[in-house]
Amino acid sequence: MQLSRLVALGLLLLVLPACNAVYMDEPIGETPLVLDPEEWEGDWLIDDDVIRVDVLDAENGILRAAGIEEREDEKLEIEAVTIH
Repeated sequence: MQLSRLVALGLLLLVLPACNAVYMDEPIGETPLVLDPEEWEGDWLIDDDVIRVDVLDAENGILRAAGIEEREDEKLEIEAVTIH
């Protein structure tokens, strides 16, 4: 009985300090980063991929990033995301 309590306590001590995922309901920070299109727009090389970045709204820090991805069936697909 004493051993089972010790094992249970040990497991509890391992689990308690674990962190939960953190979620935000609103953007972090009060003001958006103002972007300089000359610094951000263009083709970026990330590992072996080329990503095209365009500034959609410089005052509100909104970017669009697009690239070409090879699918499992070996066809190419354009992926684009808007980053706030």
